[in-house]
Formats: sequence, structure tokens, C-alpha cells
Amino acid sequence: MLPVPTESPSRRVALREGEKTHRGGAVLAMLLLLTVALRLPGINRPLVGNFATKNAVYGMIARNWARGEAGFWQPTLDVIRGQRRAWHLVEVPVSAYVTGSLWRVFGGSLDVWGRATAICWSMLSVALMYRLVCLWHQRRVAVLAALVMAAAPVSVIYGQSFMLEPSVVALSLGAMLAVARWCATARWTPAAVAILLMTLLLLTKLYMLVLALPLLAMAAGDWNELGHGGGSPAGSPGRRVAFVLMGLVIAAVPALAWYAWVMSVSSPESSQADRMFFSLRDSLRSHAWPHPLLATPAFYGRVLWNLGTVALTPIGLLFALLAFCERRWRVHWAWLLMGGFLIVALPRKFDEMNYYFLVVLPPLALLVALGWDHLLRRWGASRQGLILTTVAFVLLGLRLAWRPAFVTPAEDRAVIAAAEAARRSNPAGTPVVTTHGSTIDLLYYCDQSGWALAPNDPRLGKQLVRCREHGARRWVVANAAAASRSPQCRFWMDRLPLLHAGDGFRIYDLEPVSAHQTAGSCAPAARDTAMANERHASRYFAKQNRDGGNAVRCTTVHAATT
Repeated sequence: MLPVPTESPSRRVALREGEKTHRGGAVLAMLLLLTVALRLPGINRPLVGNFATKNAVYGMIARNWARGEAGFWQPTLDVIRGQRRAWHLVEVPVSAYVTGSLWRVFGGSLDVWGRATAICWSMLSVALMYRLVCLWHQRRVAVLAALVMAAAPVSVIYGQSFMLEPSVVALSLGAMLAVARWCATARWTPAAVAILLMTLLLLTKLYMLVLALPLLAMAAGDWNELGHGGGSPAGSPGRRVAFVLMGLVIAAVPALAWYAWVMSVSSPESSQADRMFFSLRDSLRSHAWPHPLLATPAFYGRVLWNLGTVALTPIGLLFALLAFCERRWRVHWAWLLMGGFLIVALPRKFDEMNYYFLVVLPPLALLVALGWDHLLRRWGASRQGLILTTVAFVLLGLRLAWRPAFVTPAEDRAVIAAAEAARRSNPAGTPVVTTHGSTIDLLYYCDQSGWALAPNDPRLGKQLVRCREHGARRWVVANAAAASRSPQCRFWMDRLPLLHAGDGFRIYDLEPVSAHQTAGSCAPAARDTAMANERHASRYFAKQNRDGGNAVRCTTVHAATT
């Protein structure tokens, strides 16, 4: 009879650790599949609806860069300013350039590549969140934190949008994990990775300098890779803090140099000032601090409302509050303070653009996980209870995210058809004029340089004349019913020749506008006709104002370009 082999205690420990690692990998794989499944239904949807301007901006930038029509340091739009394509100098959109590179190499739809890139950033964020929290807490807390990152409404909505915020989250989590690895091993590879990720992060969003607070707190603390107190191979806390500060300075140099150039070329004295669509200078002017919102109690109420709905769901907010019932959250005070500091420093952004809550989601997700774990330990961690709360959280998050993430509003459904008709109708090589609310998404889909005019702009007539002077031949109006509610827009829609009419859109010929542009130097009969038209327009607008018809309703959600 063969003897039964016995296992040494060290081998049994190794087997248990291997089993835990295998189980953890399977759970992480399921979380990544959930991340993709919650975002995939909208991958073929056009970049319209929720914050359409923001999506169109990065679509234009990626396309112009991929075609070689713009430099890496000059993000360029299709909008014409100063007879040239305009610059959008608010950040260096690294993620948009990644999308442009993929589109240039593999072809296909740029919209799909933009959304697919965002989904990949979201998956990376979930994996990094899981790995990072594993350094500090039990695996269950890491799983719950990663689950919040995967299923929070704000993450589902903007984690599949052609925007930069998904990359900001992934880069910040990657930098934190790299610094944690450096503290635990003192190797230069994670240090170099941390500097590279911080460089890309600061080029993308300069306000992420606030990440220095949790990074320095990690370096100053006594937490090693396994989450136990003790020494660090990287040296004393003072030495680690000094090295992290030096790395932050190195990472900030390219970003600060680029932003200094932006401030220079966007100044009113610059010869390039007329080429600005939006710049960092404009953003600083519109978000000057201290902002009056900070003195408004309603602002803090809206922040709390957003935390309990689009950011965390009511269930998530309840769990986050439960986290304060124990002491574990204090370890992460710097990370939580970073999120609060951003809200106070940029109140208007968080008040008007709820996608900014995605940037502060990681520390909030950890807080939710700690509160969730506290509840499970307090009342017993039954598998059934965990499954029920998980399903409830995911379904509620999907319910809150469904319409903005996956439903195209009725007023935006004519954009694609209008753009296709405009590409067929507009003479090759000539710019185009578009009108679709106050967004530039229609111009993006026309795939031509031109202008985007708002229907209720009181200078609409002068704008059309100016566009005609600079070569425009077609005026494309999407959601024509809403646009016609504007007296200015309806006046010109009634008088310009209609070339093409489709379901929800109109295309007009701008040739007759030339009679107005030459009214000061044309023959007396033509000049009299033009002046009579102007007087008629003035009486028309005055009557509409008296009748209360000057208000224009447009339910499309638009984005600030900051």
C-alpha cells in the first residue's frame, strides 16, 4: 500500500493563497464583464443628446489630428474662427488622440471608437480600483469598491461617452497604485510609471494637481503593500515625501509649459486670439474663485442630490454615510479631502456639469464599500443578502443612467440624416452653416468646416451674411420645428430658397443672402429692396416680441466647452 503524501504547513498556506488569488481573479473578471455589459448597448449611438457639444468637440479634435490637419499641441475643431479652423485650448486631450490613432489604423466609425475607448478606460479603472483597495483592506471591500466603479450611474453614462473624464479616473488610479508599489518595493519602474501617468493626467486636466494630496499622504504614511504598518523599502516618510514631490514637479513641467503657451496665444494682444473657440483663459474667467455659488445653500443641496442620484444612487449614499460609523475611513482622509476640495474649487462645474462627479467617484466608491462592508459585518455577511443588495444597486444605477446614456432625444434624431443630406448638397470644398440648438454636433457630422449658429441669436441675419461672405453656400437646420419658434430663425427660413426637406431638418440656399451683404454699394433698386427687407425684419421681430413669441424652447442638453 502506497503511503499517503503529507503536505507541509508552508505548502498548505501557499495553496490557500493561490486559491484566493484564483477566486479574486474570477471575481475581477466578472466585474469587468459587468462593466462592459452596462455600457455596450450605446456603443453605436451617435454623439447627440446628453452633453452633445462636449462629445462633438473631442470627435472633431480626434478626426482633425488623425487626418494630419492639426498638431498634437493645437486641438482643432471644424468651427471656423478668423477664417481658419478654431482651436480648443483647454487641455491636451490625450484620450481623444488615442481614439484618433485607433480610427486611423483600423478605420470604421469614429463614434464607435470614441465610445469603445471610454469603455476600455472604465474597465481599467475598475481593475485598478480593485487592486488598489486590496492593498489597504480585505478583498471583499475591494470587490465592493470596484462594483461601485462599474455600476454607478455617472460611470455608466460617461464611461461610454466620447469624453476625457474616463481617462482622468484611470490615470489617477494608476498613478496612486504606482506610488503605492514604489513605497512597497523601492523599485524605479513603478516610480517612472507614476511620473508618466501624472504627466498625461496633468496635460489632460490641470486641476488634477489636487491628486498630490493623497499621493503625499500615501508616501508619508506607514502602509506597505499588504496594508500592515511597518517600515518601507523606499526609506523614511520624509524621504518618500521628498521623492514624490520631485516626481510631481517633473510631471508638471510639460503641462505648465503648454498652459503658459495657451495663456500667451489666447491673450487679446496675440495674433492668434481670433482663432480661439474656447481656451483656458476663458475657463478661468467664467469660473473665477470664490464663486457666488459657495454662498448659496441651494448649491450644497444640489450637490447632495447629485450624490444621492447620478453619482452613487440612494443606496450608495446610504452606505457612504454608514462608513463614518467606524474608523477605517480615516486612513483615506486625504483622498476624500481631495474630492471635497475639487467641489469647492470648481463649484460651477459640479453644479452645471454632473460628469465632474465621475472624477471624484473613486474615493466615494471606497467610502460606499466601507459602509457596505460595515453593514454586512454588523448584520452578518449572508450570501443571499449580499446578492440582493448588489442586484438592487446595479438595477437602480441602470435605471438612473438609462435615458441619458442610451436614449436619443427626439429633437436630436434628425442630425444624422441632415448631415448626410448636407454632404450631398454642399459644393465640395465650401464651408457649411449649421443650426441645431446651440450645439456643434450637426457640424461634426457634416464633416466639413463651417459655422454653428444658434436659432435664437439676435444677430442671426448678420451671421448668415458674414458666413456667405466667407464662402458658405448651404444652411442646414436640424430639429427645424424647434428652430422655427425663434422669430429670427423663422424669418430667414421663410425667405431663403429651400433645397431639401427631410424628417425634422431643412437645407437652404444662402445665395440670396448676397443681396443683403452688398446693400451699401449695389444699384439703387437692389439697395432699396435690401433696406425694405431689413425694415420688414425689424417690424417682424418687434411684433413677435410683443406677442411673446421670442422665447425658444429646445430640450436638447448642451455642454459647456470647458
